[in-house]
Amino acid sequence: ANLVMVGIIITGALQVYRIDNISLINSGHGRVILLKSLIVAALIFVDNTVRQFVLRGMQRAKSLNEKVVYRLKRPVGFQLSLTVVVLATSSWLMAMRPPYVLQVDKGPRVDYAIVQDLEGDDDFRVRVSITPGNIGANRVLIELFGPSRIQNFTVKFTPENPNFSGFTINVPITRPGAALVAEDSGLLLRAPGNWKLEVNGVTTIGELKPLTSQFVIADGITVITTPKQGLKAMTTTTVPAATPAPTIAPTIAPTVAPTVAPTVAPAATTTVPPAG
Repeated sequence: ANLVMVGIIITGALQVYRIDNISLINSGHGRVILLKSLIVAALIFVDNTVRQFVLRGMQRAKSLNEKVVYRLKRPVGFQLSLTVVVLATSSWLMAMRPPYVLQVDKGPRVDYAIVQDLEGDDDFRVRVSITPGNIGANRVLIELFGPSRIQNFTVKFTPENPNFSGFTINVPITRPGAALVAEDSGLLLRAPGNWKLEVNGVTTIGELKPLTSQFVIADGITVITTPKQGLKAMTTTTVPAATPAPTIAPTIAPTVAPTVAPTVAPAATTTVPPAG
């Protein structure tokens, strides 16, 4: 029985390390695990005490009298109560998601028009996805893959055109995860053309070196898709509906008859002979 108990403890510790890692105190799942561990430790202590008491009693007598059995009634009842509490905490844990277990996405899949993978020093890795990539309302997904802890996590969009204003998103996550900015949240990218992307954050060792990149917002007619790694870039152009050009009748210039110059008969010259 002791070997089985040791095996259960070792495998349980390995499982907790897999799904909770260092977030035993920082996450709700980890705190419930600690509570259950304390209750299980108390249950093991009571069980071992009762077993030792019974073994010592059996060594002294061939059978336990009524008085001894009555003395065991309270610790055995306490042991059963602890067992019920352990089962209750196990049911509680089944309804919680450990911090290092990804939740299954059951919603519709979204293909983002712009995907920017950024990586820097100190394991700073971020992915920013934008769709539909046109001027106006856009959906933005921000994913943090590292470091394990972060503060003051911000994503800044700045247009190249100085006549338009940019946006700064304060991302409300402190550990690896994702944040979604819906299209109806008021994020309107009004400037077509080049935009600058800047990601900032602070970790336990100080400020992280900003991650920067650029992307293009289309004008609503041409959508430029930034490909994922290993794919070729593709530009999709939507041709506007053809408008027939108005037909203009050619202008006919009036024909003017040529003017005939009148013919003037030459004047006759009379020659007078000189006198005598």
